Amino acid sequence: MQVNRRDIKQKAAILIKGASPKAIYASLILLVLSFVIETLSWKMVGLNLSQADLAQYLKYIEEGNFEFAFRIIDSFRPSTLAHIIDFALQLVYWVVNAGFIIFILNVIRNANACIGNLLDGFGFFFKLILLNILESLFISLWTLLLIVPGFIAAYSYRMAIYLLIDNPDMSVLECIRESKKMMKNHKAELFVFDLSFFGWDLLQAIPYVGYIVQIWTLPYFTTSYALYYENLKAMPFEGEFSEVGSNTDSENQTPPWEG
Repeated sequence: MQVNRRDIKQKAAILIKGASPKAIYASLILLVLSFVIETLSWKMVGLNLSQADLAQYLKYIEEGNFEFAFRIIDSFRPSTLAHIIDFALQLVYWVVNAGFIIFILNVIRNANACIGNLLDGFGFFFKLILLNILESLFISLWTLLLIVPGFIAAYSYRMAIYLLIDNPDMSVLECIRESKKMMKNHKAELFVFDLSFFGWDLLQAIPYVGYIVQIWTLPYFTTSYALYYENLKAMPFEGEFSEVGSNTDSENQTPPWEG
């Protein structure tokens, strides 16, 4: 059984317009938070070279004086504390982003959505963080084999965040395994679903204009994917599997790092 992406996207647009409070307000808060975190991150861990420092660095490189060039870069290297603060800010974004998904799910389910949902992710803070870390780790491990296995793994885990939100008592690994079951025979479908937003993605990439576009696209995309999850959830799972390997038969094997 396949999911009708056209119907999902039409329903998402209708839900966003009729949501109370407005989904755009919640997305604006998340976007402002994202902008603040990105700005602080660049200030703390970016190489903020002045024009004079950059000119001196390039001069040393041109002269072949790499030792002095590296000293300039090293003098601007961020401290350990800066990296810790930067990571902590990223954790906050992960949790608030999960709260935005909760808000959207409540809109879809007529479950008294409110702006305060953005903070609901702190109720299972550590599981959310662990999920993000494990997903990144597992995808990286698959990518070490080849790019394609890592790409497939990323799609296999896409439903894990929704499963954790709906079932906060489940372990993170259980959510990942259940996501893999849900995504069996749907990974290519979701890939095509992603491609259907390509035009919006191009608009988002336009400097300055992209920020305005995202006020609409963030709730639109999130609602569409949440509806996709709702559709998958209503379908019967097709049993245990592992999706990555040398051929399609390898779906019957589970990698050691996923338990």
